Amino acid sequence: MNNEKSNPCILFLILDFWMCTVNGSVPFHYVPSLNTGKQSTATLGVEKFIDNRPADDKDTTKSISDVDEKITSKILEDFRSSQMFSAINFPASHEKDDLIIKGEIKRVCLA
Repeated sequence: MNNEKSNPCILFLILDFWMCTVNGSVPFHYVPSLNTGKQSTATLGVEKFIDNRPADDKDTTKSISDVDEKITSKILEDFRSSQMFSAINFPASHEKDDLIIKGEIKRVCLA
């Protein structure tokens, strides 16, 4: 039996976020919605989401310099609070993680 860990499964997410200023520090509204039921023994790795918004969207939110980091942070917070996985690593480790989430920000709608 091979003791080496196989390549982790990589999940690709395309997320839409509603952008708005909340208390001047959080530039978007995100409501955590993950089930906090039974915990998996899997280890989750999260990679920083890629900001692939159209130029118009980036121009509209140019006062927010780190949209990708803020969205990644909120997703991490949601997974950690849900306690769905035995561990959550950021950045992802292809050697240690069972699952890896990669995200792409495609569009932002201002409220």
